[in-house]
Amino acid sequence: MVLGHETAAVVVQVGSTVTNIKVGDRVAIEPGRSCRVCSECKSGHYNRCAGMVFAATPPHSGQSLPSSSSSCSTCAPERI
Repeated sequence: MVLGHETAAVVVQVGSTVTNIKVGDRVAIEPGRSCRVCSECKSGHYNRCAGMVFAATPPHSGQSLPSSSSSCSTCAPERI
């Protein structure tokens, strides 16, 4: 893995149905992106997805960008 596979961010926009995070929250973002449609993903075992792609694992670039978008299900808000 290269730089950008472990990402933290500040939320700047959320969709109207998002309830687990809000604008201004600091979040950690899961580096793996699952397909979200296979039986493993739908049963809550996204870590078993055969289509999993990881940020910053060639040929996929990392998330060291000025801005990016992620599913709210892959964002863990900071808890103090």
